[in-house]
Amino acid sequence: QTCTCEHGGVCTKSGKCRCPAGFTGTNCQMTCPRHTWGLRCAFQCSCANHAICNPLTGECKCGLGWTGPNCSQECSPGRYGPNCEMDCSCHHNVSCDRFSGCCQCGPGRYGRYCELECPVGFYGTYCTGVCECQNGASCDPQTGQCRCTPGFTGDICADTCPPGKFGSHCRMECQCGDYPCHRDTGECQCPPGTKGPNCAMPCGPGRYGGSCRQVCECHNGGSCHPVTGRCSCTPGWLGPKCTEED
Repeated sequence: QTCTCEHGGVCTKSGKCRCPAGFTGTNCQMTCPRHTWGLRCAFQCSCANHAICNPLTGECKCGLGWTGPNCSQECSPGRYGPNCEMDCSCHHNVSCDRFSGCCQCGPGRYGRYCELECPVGFYGTYCTGVCECQNGASCDPQTGQCRCTPGFTGDICADTCPPGKFGSHCRMECQCGDYPCHRDTGECQCPPGTKGPNCAMPCGPGRYGGSCRQVCECHNGGSCHPVTGRCSCTPGWLGPKCTEED
């Protein structure tokens, strides 16, 4: 007897087809039923997560997001796609969706590759949070926490530094003894005629006033009072600025 065998099947003396691995049917015209493989389709596939089983070899073809011999392992961070063969392109160590490859931006970032930081004044996931910081403060793009400018404190930087404190969030201690300091810089607000830490130093020549900020205007060798700035003229000179000859 003769027979017509497809897919490389062999016709036996009995007139029946002996099918190769992966095929079945009277004429070897059909591939193995789903979830079976090999000679006479005698073996059960072990593929998981909707992977495709090769009817000849039983090898699993993994779909998106899965890998491993049985397609039972999720993609490791930084990989995605079929059999996890593709690399994520996300910036700043951001992970991507293991199925689509889309970057999953964390709080404070946006953009196709999470390469962009939230615009000034916004924060959080997808930059949907609005910063409430006052007095020139900036906010953390991830958390929205305010970063106060020197001289201010409080959750939204609405409070000025209390006496004895200065700097960002008023964390620094003034070094001015009984006198106040500038809330931004910590510079001592010394009474006229003094300067320096604790306001313990007298004004040097040519200076006067609070913290010795003002410049004397005495000419022709005259000196000025460190508190008032009033000129004391040398012999032969008169006037408020020692510019008139005696």
